[in-house]
Parts: sequence; structure tokens; C-alpha cells
Amino acid sequence: MNGTASKNQQDPSVQDPNHKQKVEQQLLELQEENRTLSDLFEEAITRANSLTMECEIARLEFEQVFNSIGDATWVINNEHSVIRINKAFLNLLGLKDKESAVSEKCYDLLPSKSCRTPDCPLEKIRKKKQRIEMDEERVIKGSMTVPFLLTAMPLFGLTGELVGIVEQFKDITERKRYQEALEEANKELEQLAAVDGLTQLANRRIFDERLKEEWLRMRRERQPFSLILGDIDFFKRYNDYYGHQLGDECLKEVAACLKNCVRRPGDLVARYGGEEFGVLLPNTPSDGAMHIAETIRLSIWKMRREHVRSEISDSVTISLGVATGIPSVQTGGSGRLLKSADKALYASKDGGRNRVTAVDM
Repeated sequence: MNGTASKNQQDPSVQDPNHKQKVEQQLLELQEENRTLSDLFEEAITRANSLTMECEIARLEFEQVFNSIGDATWVINNEHSVIRINKAFLNLLGLKDKESAVSEKCYDLLPSKSCRTPDCPLEKIRKKKQRIEMDEERVIKGSMTVPFLLTAMPLFGLTGELVGIVEQFKDITERKRYQEALEEANKELEQLAAVDGLTQLANRRIFDERLKEEWLRMRRERQPFSLILGDIDFFKRYNDYYGHQLGDECLKEVAACLKNCVRRPGDLVARYGGEEFGVLLPNTPSDGAMHIAETIRLSIWKMRREHVRSEISDSVTISLGVATGIPSVQTGGSGRLLKSADKALYASKDGGRNRVTAVDM
């Protein structure tokens, strides 16, 4: 009796008729919970696999886009090492695969004068943290120098720190050639616009411009300014008798004489018009200008170029007028010096030609 009672007290099912159902319910709940954890784990694995696949797809897409860029492009880390390079760059360097370039120093693969200096693109971006663009020559394959338009952009890490740069190189050889050809053409045009085509002396436009410029400069410096005007004697008769071809030859020979007599860098010899020539002599007093004018006269006379229609000589001669003054506000503009030289020239002609006459402004 007592044994039976003790046994009943130890058996939960005797004390609680619903005990079995509760245990079964707990077992079901545990099984359900295990299934849920299993499902979650499986879902996590599936999601991870999906993300891995998405990352791989993204990587492949990036590689395709990166390699489709027509200009040579690479990524450089803060130690100047190449960490990514596209096919265009490999072709530029003559390399077969990226393994030949990755981890190499950029300044070894494509050196320039800016490498390892403050002008290095990486150093500039370290300071400014912004995109830069510059023309730069780089040496390819150790010998060939090529001009590039270099575009460099900062590359930032997840926390915003600079981890490197992306550099893109565009070959601008053709553009440079075009620019050089254009500059050369512009120089030729400027030369044509400034030089008399026949005598290769400065033309009237340049003479007038320099006259005004030198006048103002001499006024500031309070220095004497001399001007010589020269006119070939009886040149119309020469042209009519010998013909225009020999007339042109005469003008060129006279021009060469003038250039040979006026050699200072600051002086100017110009064809003033027709058979008339002008010489600007800044920082030159009257006696110095007279000496140069007389040298010109004798040099042309000594050419002994035949001129049978001249009334004063059997060879070509020239008449010259010299004017000198110290420019100031009171003396007026440069036109006054020109008028004075013209007056002196006509005095030489009226005085018998083949001579030099000087006047003060």
C-alpha cells in the first residue's frame, strides 16, 4: 500500500493527467524551432552564395568596363605601386599580362620628369584631394618620349582616407603636332604681316607702331630719339628705263645696304613706301644719326649699280633726311619727329640729292 502510494507520488503522469500531452507539445515546439533555425541557416547560406555570385558578376562587369576604356588607365596605391591596369595600358607598355605590371612602381613602368618630385600627380592629389589634369611627356619602353594628357583622380577608402589614385593617359601626339603646325603657321602669318615681301625689311605698319612705342619710351627715359628717311634718287626713271624686275633688284640691294649699316638690336630699318626707307634710332643723338646716315649714303653709292637716267650720277644714289629730338609732353607726339625728318629729306633733294641733311625737331 505504502509502496504503491510512493510510486504514484514519483510518476508525474499520475499527479498530472495532462503531463504527457505537455511533453509531446514541448517536443513538437523544439522540433519546430530546430526546423526554423535550419531554415534560417539554409537561407543565410543561400543569401551568402547569392551575394558571392553578385560580387563575382559585379567584378566581371567592372573588369569588362575597365578593359573597354580606350585610354591607358591604371590604379596606383599610396606607395606608387600598380594595383590594377587595363588592356590599353598593357598594349602601351608592350606587356602581355597584368601580372607583369601589378606591384611594379609606376615611375619604373612609365617614367617622367615629375616622378618622385612634388609635381608627381600622387603628391599633388595628396595635397589637394581633387582631380587634376595636365600635359606631360612620359618615356615608353625606355626610349620613346610621348606627350600625354594625364587625368588623375583620388581614390578613397571606406573611411574617407586617400588610398591611391586612378590615372588615365591620353596620347596627344597628333594634337601636339597640330598645335606646333598652327603655331608655326601663325608665326609665318605674323612675319608676313610685319615684313615687306620684296625687301624683307619691316613694313610701314611695323614702322608706325615702333615709332610710337619708342617715342613713349624715350619720353620716359628722357633720351634723344633720331629718325632717318631715305629716298632713292630718280628711282621712277630707273624703273622706267631698266624695267620693274631690275627695279625690284635695286630695291633689294639698297635694303641690304641699310640692314648692313644699322646693326644695333634696338634700331629698326623699314620700307616706308615705294623707294623710300625709314630708320628708327632710339637713344641716338644727332651726330650719331648723321654718322649712320652718311654711312648708308656712301654704302649705296659704292654699290656702283648703273643708273644712266640719273641727273647727278652714273650709279644709284640716295638722299637722306635726319631728325633728332628728346621726346616730352611739350614736344608733342611722334608725328612731329616724322615731319621733321621728311622736311630734312626734301631739303636734301632740293640741295642736289645724294646728300644728308639734319634738322632738330
